This record gives sequence, C-alpha cells and structure tokens, in this order.
Amino acid sequence: MENVNAAVRRELEMLRTFVRRLATLGQFCLVLPLLHITAQARDPNTFSFYSWDRNRTYTITTYEGAVSLQFGGHWLYQPSLILAGPETNNMRVLVFNSNLNAYSDSDQAIWVTSDIYNTMQFPQPTAVLRMSQSSNICDMADARPIWDGSQWHVYVQALLKTPSGSCGDTAVIVKAKGSSLYSLAWDVESGTQAAKVVVAGNPPIGIGEAMQWFFAPSAPLPFVGIFNDWGSPFGGGKAQATYSSSGTAPLTPWYMIDAAWSPYLEQQGYTGTLVLPDVLLTGSLDEGVFGPPGIGAESSCYMYGSEANKYQYSRIEGYYPNPLQTSALNGVHFGLAIRSISYDIYGERTFRPRFGRDSRGFLPLSSSSPTSRTWYTLVVYNPTQINNSSSDPCNKYSRWTSSDQKFAFSHVYITEN
Repeated sequence: MENVNAAVRRELEMLRTFVRRLATLGQFCLVLPLLHITAQARDPNTFSFYSWDRNRTYTITTYEGAVSLQFGGHWLYQPSLILAGPETNNMRVLVFNSNLNAYSDSDQAIWVTSDIYNTMQFPQPTAVLRMSQSSNICDMADARPIWDGSQWHVYVQALLKTPSGSCGDTAVIVKAKGSSLYSLAWDVESGTQAAKVVVAGNPPIGIGEAMQWFFAPSAPLPFVGIFNDWGSPFGGGKAQATYSSSGTAPLTPWYMIDAAWSPYLEQQGYTGTLVLPDVLLTGSLDEGVFGPPGIGAESSCYMYGSEANKYQYSRIEGYYPNPLQTSALNGVHFGLAIRSISYDIYGERTFRPRFGRDSRGFLPLSSSSPTSRTWYTLVVYNPTQINNSSSDPCNKYSRWTSSDQKFAFSHVYITEN
C-alpha cells in the first residue's frame, strides 16, 4: 500500500496538460427503485452532456443510497461491483483489494463478499487469495474481475520484489484466476510461485491504478485491457488498450488515446485526475456503427484550508465514444458530482468510485424506445475521511487504520437520446 501510494503521488506531478471540452448541465427525472430509499434522501444530482461524435445527448442522474460494508482497519477504495447474473449465483458480488489483517499491512488479499439478501448490505468479506501466496508480489491495488464463459480472471496492479528482495517501484499487472471468485489462484510462471506479469509497466512509475478489463467478443480478440502506463515512451496520461485471446501475455497493442482529463479541477481548487472507461453501455442507439460507449468516474481532493486533503470528492466523469473500435476517439471529461451519503461544502464525498458492471464489464439496457435508451446501475465508493491531517498528501490515505472505513453505494441512471 505505501509503495503504491508513493507511485500515485508521483503520478499527480505528471497531470498538467490534458485539455477537454466543457460539459453542459441539464435536468432529468426518473423514478428510483425501492432500494434503501428514505424520506430524508436528498434530491438527485443530474448532469447532461452532448457527444459530438455520436450526435447524442447523455444524461446521468444519481441518487444517494446507503452504507454497503463496514470494514474498519482496512483500506477501502476502487472496489469492483459485479451485477447479479448466473456466474455469480444471481447475486451482486463485491471484489476488492485490501490489507489481510485489520490495522496491519503485513500482508494483503483479494476480498470477496456476496449480496445474499439483495439489499446492497454485504456481509463480512472473505479473503480468497493472499499476496503472500505468490513469491514475487510485494504490494498490490485493484481487483478487476471478468468472466470468460468458463472461469474468472481477476487483474491486479502490483509491485514486484527486486532480486535483492526489496519492493520495486514500477507497477505491473498480474492476474488471478479460478472457476469461482471464492476459489482463486495466482496465474504463475511454470514451476514457480511467481505471479506471471500480464502487462509490464515502464519505469519509473509503470501502470497507474485506474485500469479496467473487459471480455468483449466484438474486439479483434476478446480480452481487452485499458490502462495508463506513466512511463510509456509516448507519454503518460493515455488510455492504452490491448487485446489477447487468453487474457495473459503476450498482449497485442491496440490503440493509445488521450484519457479523459479536466483542466479546470485545479483552477477550482481540486487535485487533477485522469478518468478511464469503467463500464461499457450495451444496446446504444448507434451500437451498430460505433459499438458501446464507455463511462468512468474518479475523485479529487480539495487542496486548500484546514480541510485540505481530508476527503476525496466526485467532481468529473469520463466519456469514451467508441472504446471497442480500432479508431477509438479520445476520452472527454464532463462535470458530474455523484450523489453521496456524505457531503460538505466542497462536494460529494466519494473516494475512488466504481460503477457496477456485469461479469464481462458491460451494462445491459434497462429500457429502450426507438429514440431513447436507459441504463441503471449502482456506484460504490468510500465516503469516509481518508487523511488525518490537511498536511498529508491527497493520496497518502493515512486514515485507513481507522475503525470507520466503509463502502457505500448510490443509484445511477444513464439515458441516451
């Protein structure tokens, strides 16, 4: 965790020159399903933006939900929420990386828990695979699961041990796999316990934490990874796509485009951030021409005053017009504050939010008409204070050892017209 934080701090130094279009505001109203709705719930947040490339208007409406998982003494961010389907025994499943033992970072694990009561209230998770079960991983973040029709592949951003035994600085991607999310094993080099490197990042920083993977049969080969390599000779701050037939090396480079980035966050007093596509929207009005569009979200700290760097806030979202095409277009930012269960004058507290997706990384349609499409999902985030002091760097996450660490969820509607 500490080594990854150091890498992320170095990432922030490289976020400066990416420019995107301004988003526009809009109004939209939808009826919310009866899942943790109370009379005290606030009005939804609604934002609209226009896609010049697809000639469509997208409207995103978010409603606050409730706490999903209380898990004190563990770092909680960038969770993966898999929507209910036959591969998950028709239950939502939450997958994330965190420290193995509460209040200690001596080992780490991939954790899994299932929404057995269909309430988004998850029971205590199970540590299904420990970092120490590999011989070469010394730090890790993320846990990005996809299902290929017969088994799960869970991609992890990791630091590897050096020949001297110390922890390296250049992040890579490794993978676990198994027939069940509760029965995973590291994909290792033959005859060893060393996790096989799927993507080798370029020094000094390597692969950024905000990566995502999809199982997309419409791509040239079905396993698609989209990530940012800060050490790339072509420059960091990119959405770099690869594909493969098996989900492991060797991967075929596909395209490299600008990641969604807002130049206005720092002007408004917030730390800069990149946004990569997190979920792909199936059944869009122009899918036959452009394929599914992609969206993602990230969080930023407010940088000034006594409350600086204590929370992260939802400020922007990223939109990708055609991320499953060779002619993929650059990511575009737009303003979006995901409605959170916790907020203050600086915004909605949503540390590293991630959208719920199906087992292959897509979001199926909820409803449609000849001129409109609607998708519904959930977004999971950490609403708690992440740093003890305003003097802590934004991405230090010094409060992970506190007893109040938790995941929460909110409702998300997306329309296309």
